[in-house]
Amino acid sequence: MHVLALVTQKGGTGKSHLAVSLAVTAGAAGEKVCILDLDPQGTSSDWYRTRTAEPPRCWTTTRPAR
Repeated sequence: MHVLALVTQKGGTGKSHLAVSLAVTAGAAGEKVCILDLDPQGTSSDWYRTRTAEPPRCWTTTRPAR
């Protein structure tokens, strides 16, 4: 199992965007993928709720994802 963590203290650096983009690309390549959204802002969880294509699963600790 490979684990990739995108972590910085500064906000607005594109971590969530990069994480979901990498997850979608890896999923399309046949990898098993999940996203853990630990950000209180919930950017990845919001993306998961609004995406119309089959997304990678997303879990959050800040508020329930669908």
